Amino acid sequence: MKIDEKTIKQIYLPKVYLEWINTDSNYPIFLPKISDSQKAKNKKEISIMIEQLNQQLSSYPGKKKRHFMLKFLRILNTTFMLDVARKNKQCSIWRKDTLHMISHLLKTEEICGIHHYLSDEELDCLLQELILFLQRERSFAPNLPLDEIGQAIRNYIVYIMFRLLSSDETTASAMKETFSSACFGYSMLYPFTDNYTDSSTVTKEDKKIYNQMIHDKIKGNTVYPTIKYHKKTCELLQMIENEYDRSKSPGIYILLLMILEAQERSMHLQTQASSSQEKTRLQTSIFKGGISVLIDRIFVNEEISEQDLIFYLNFGFFLQLADDLQDIKEDHMSGNQTIFTSKTTFGAYESVVNQIFHYVHKIINQYAAPRESMKYFIEQSCYLLILASVYQSKEYFSKEYLTSLEQCFLIDFDYLEQLSNIDRISAQNTSSSNLMTILDELLLV
Repeated sequence: MKIDEKTIKQIYLPKVYLEWINTDSNYPIFLPKISDSQKAKNKKEISIMIEQLNQQLSSYPGKKKRHFMLKFLRILNTTFMLDVARKNKQCSIWRKDTLHMISHLLKTEEICGIHHYLSDEELDCLLQELILFLQRERSFAPNLPLDEIGQAIRNYIVYIMFRLLSSDETTASAMKETFSSACFGYSMLYPFTDNYTDSSTVTKEDKKIYNQMIHDKIKGNTVYPTIKYHKKTCELLQMIENEYDRSKSPGIYILLLMILEAQERSMHLQTQASSSQEKTRLQTSIFKGGISVLIDRIFVNEEISEQDLIFYLNFGFFLQLADDLQDIKEDHMSGNQTIFTSKTTFGAYESVVNQIFHYVHKIINQYAAPRESMKYFIEQSCYLLILASVYQSKEYFSKEYLTSLEQCFLIDFDYLEQLSNIDRISAQNTSSSNLMTILDELLLV
């Protein structure tokens, strides 16, 4: 079927809304419980993986900074040149060993167990594609912070999962396809546009000019960006245009304009009184989340059935709900309005989370995916995402509810807290520039 803006807005987005409000909000008894013995095994495996990765990262040979003139004066010194060659060889060996370790973990770890659903060849292709994404990112935006790199690559991973989900299970050829520069550009647009529109140092007028420039670029109008940040944004949009001719692939550009409209609606909602109607919040989340994910699916294949359209709109709304669940505290502090920020009791928060579990369980099991095994993997991953997000916002839930959900998580929440503390300590003791240096060495940037 063809992508039609009017049809999506008037028929299919309302279907998503009805699907949600008709979803059960009782405790999800279908959630699989994890035994104490399995939790202990998982904890041991995670601890071993963390230790292995820490040892490998700490063994990074590094490159000492030298004063330019000193380097110039010593460049003729044979000892110095041998030293450089030795360090380069050490880095090369370290890089090879690190990538081998990551590949081995993908093919053996039992926490997520993705190797049960993908062949070794597919896992190798997956790793290479993610490395290529990071190489492109470091070249395109070397100053992008680590958390925003993570935001961009998570969106690209969603695209890969959809590619796998849409592949024929008998051929399993999805990972042999080429890297999508268009989806790279689309994935990178998220941190770029969010940075600008969320910045308190950018005036409302400048934000309006920025959004109008994006609108004109998507429409195919000639734009003349003068600010470097605007130019880079246009370059990302051009990556999409380079792969998809506007006249031959109009659906891509219809959806891009729709997601821009959805973002503007969301921004407008945040300026309204906190008493904005629940239905308005829901409709905004459905519009923004659904369209953003539907674009990922169209990058996989422009041919789409009605079943596909409904599923990916629903799944996009689910991912938006999961994001909002994770960010409850942050949204309360910033004044952002979501489905959660209007709640005031443990019971109200817990009812929404129960509904999210039932919702994703329903939409995934109703969908006839070409690759059923990948559908199961995605379903289990969604449950883990909700559980981890609940724990991240644990102050909004009762102890009894957290205890019930803990039975369904891969590890005890106490150990999850320890891992969070380790992350915080590591972030404090390791500078962002050092991490970027290691990442660039690994990627050979």
